[in-house]
Amino acid sequence: MVNRHSIIWKLVLPVPIMTLVAVVVSAAFIPDLIRKNVEHNAARSAIEMLNQYRALRSYYTEKVVEKVTRQGNLSATFDHDKNSGAIPLPVTMIHDLNKKLEGQATSLNLYSIYPFPNRRDRQLDAFQRQSWKTLENDPKHQVVDSQIRQGRTVLRVAIADLMQVQACIDCHNNHPLTPKSDWKLGDLRGVLEVSVDISTPLQQGRQLSRGIIFGIVLGGTLLVVFSTFLIHHTVMPVRLVTEDMLKLSTGDFNIQTRPDGDSDEFDQLVRALSNFKDHLIIKQDLEEAEKRRLNKEIQKRSTAFQDSENLSKRIFSSAQDGIIIINEDSTIINFNPAAEKIFGYQKSEIVGHFFFETIIHNQNKEAHMQGFERFLQNGEGAFLDNLIEITAFHQDGHEFPIELTITELKMGRHRGFAGFVRDISSRKKAEKMAAEATQKSETASRVKSEFLASMSHELRTPLNAIIGFSGVMKEQIYGPLGDAKYSEYVLDIQVSGQHLLKLINDILDVSAIEAGKVELNEEEVSIAKVAEASHNLIKSRAQDGALILNLNITDGLPNIWADERRIKQILLNLLSNAVKFTPQGGEISVTSWLNDDGSLAICVADTGIGMDEGDVEKALSEFGQVDSGLDRKHEGTGLGLPLSVGLMECHGGTLTITSAKEHGTQITLTFPKERIVHN
Repeated sequence: MVNRHSIIWKLVLPVPIMTLVAVVVSAAFIPDLIRKNVEHNAARSAIEMLNQYRALRSYYTEKVVEKVTRQGNLSATFDHDKNSGAIPLPVTMIHDLNKKLEGQATSLNLYSIYPFPNRRDRQLDAFQRQSWKTLENDPKHQVVDSQIRQGRTVLRVAIADLMQVQACIDCHNNHPLTPKSDWKLGDLRGVLEVSVDISTPLQQGRQLSRGIIFGIVLGGTLLVVFSTFLIHHTVMPVRLVTEDMLKLSTGDFNIQTRPDGDSDEFDQLVRALSNFKDHLIIKQDLEEAEKRRLNKEIQKRSTAFQDSENLSKRIFSSAQDGIIIINEDSTIINFNPAAEKIFGYQKSEIVGHFFFETIIHNQNKEAHMQGFERFLQNGEGAFLDNLIEITAFHQDGHEFPIELTITELKMGRHRGFAGFVRDISSRKKAEKMAAEATQKSETASRVKSEFLASMSHELRTPLNAIIGFSGVMKEQIYGPLGDAKYSEYVLDIQVSGQHLLKLINDILDVSAIEAGKVELNEEEVSIAKVAEASHNLIKSRAQDGALILNLNITDGLPNIWADERRIKQILLNLLSNAVKFTPQGGEISVTSWLNDDGSLAICVADTGIGMDEGDVEKALSEFGQVDSGLDRKHEGTGLGLPLSVGLMECHGGTLTITSAKEHGTQITLTFPKERIVHN
């Protein structure tokens, strides 16, 4: 049985319904429309004919009758056929024409309620009386009516015949037999009527109506046949395809529709459905394979999750740091073994208690509780993920320091927090001992510095006297010394005294740097002038050692804000070491430049014996002596480089050493851009 919602009903049922409606409407309206159309066309033709007769009559009155009567040799009369010297009156002409039309489908008539005596016995019928009455009131009107005469349909059309020519009026008013003698222009003289037999056109119209209705019935029948054909060849196959698609949608791949090889749209649709089925089968197989893979993956991940959870439990239990889990109410809900060891509580004793009231010391409790509440309300504050040191309570009541970090946990719809705790009692004890040791060391260093300062002052006073008196003796101001050996001894005394004075000054400077008591006498300093002065002071020693000393200072270098005496002291220390550790024939150079970052660099380079990393570290230590292997009269104190490093740091600068064995040494002093003086 066909479903009432099927497309079959939508395609077939409207066809007979529309055909029936068309037949009923055609039978009801088309005959009447054709009849009216026939009458309308006949009336229009009759009116045109009447207008032509009226025009002919007017022409005859003006051009014929008037001319004849004016000449006087002829007369116009209604009985002209009895008088050879007469012509018919205009109205008589109309009646004569009507007689000529007898036996034809069209007849012509002219009548009036004011007839001449020869026509007084003529009686007007109902249509003629109604026409006179109508046209008398409205001469422009046209009276139309259809009547049955002797079994035939006749259309009668009447129009007004007015007095329009003065000659006609004069004729009627002066005629001896006139029924009315007061005619004037525009008066209704008579009614001009045409009767047309329209039986034949009406019969043809009825035949046309039947033909139209028959055509509609035939067309509807053909549409029904075509719809049936369409249903059989299109709708029914589509229905089968639809049923197969419904099967596919439920997972039933047993479809019946097969391509018929016509290569039309339906065949293409069936092929597409077949391909769709094949793809569905492949997709189903892939989905089954993917489902099996996902089940294995879920099982694998479930096992991994279980292993991870077991591992987390083992980590929780074996962690060296205490782990305390609390909820939003700060109630302890878990307590690992390390926490039991730190606080002395068993897990069963502490779970269910408030964290801040049980663990935290009273002096920290209120602040931490407020921070915890503030974080729960708006997520603000430094409560989470910060390492803090606080005082905690042990079960036995004693206080001890701990490190605490609290991290938020996501526990389903609830919030939790993990506190990671470490007992830092031992570390605090060690820090206290280290602080005490540092204090003792600083005290010892201060005592040493004070001792060195005092001893150096005590040594410098007699030493200056020795250097001064040896100078007087050397110059033999108060007379000759006698033996030449005395002059040699006096020179040795003076040189040794000066060396000892320099050693004492270096020791005092190092002690001042360590104590942070170096005061710089800062001013605007020209690097070029300081380098040249240092070069001149060391030049004689370089010449004694057969060394080449080069000074390469870039022109236009800016000045620096520094202590000129200390800068010169640094350069002399570096140049002295270069002379000391460079064999004969070697080369020493002093260069300077501006770096890209705005800092200023001075470099002292030599081609001497060089140093490895161990030698560099030893040379930078106080009193560190590098074995040069060279025979020198004075090996130095080992304070030059450490003192230079300290003085550079006082200026905010750096001293860097680049050296390699047998490849010389390069020492670079770098002053920060803040010390550059811009003019």
